[in-house]
Amino acid sequence: MTSFDIDNIKDFMAALFKSSVFDDFFVHGASVTTFTTFDISGRLNKEFLGEETERLNCFWREVKPFIFSLIKGSRLPKQMKIVLSAPENIISSIDPSASAMSVNIIYENASLKIITGFSQKAFSLNNSSAAEWDKYVEKFLKSSGFSVSTQF
Repeated sequence: MTSFDIDNIKDFMAALFKSSVFDDFFVHGASVTTFTTFDISGRLNKEFLGEETERLNCFWREVKPFIFSLIKGSRLPKQMKIVLSAPENIISSIDPSASAMSVNIIYENASLKIITGFSQKAFSLNNSSAAEWDKYVEKFLKSSGFSVSTQF
């Protein structure tokens, strides 16, 4: 697990909500506090959609317009936390035995952090895949044009 401080918050938020940078990631939860707290589970309601699908969670591209509508305006949110999980193609390229690779986007007190998460299907003392995921996220953030500083 690594924590990245995002230096250019405005640019990151613009990319998060107005570009496709994170669109293929799955939403595992989101919480936004403005005048009240809004919680989104990220779970896909298959009955509502009326379609057959294997996925359990919504894509970020499906949820981001709703979250953006909660935070747009003249006042910044008091707090925002979004938990995104990597799509299967990224997971399989890093470690097919992983059950999830996540990024936790946390905005609070005018600062923005990205904290990585990694879990395997079976217990292992080997942390090399988690370290590889951390490196992947750092490279992903930097290649997307974000200035980051790393904290372990």
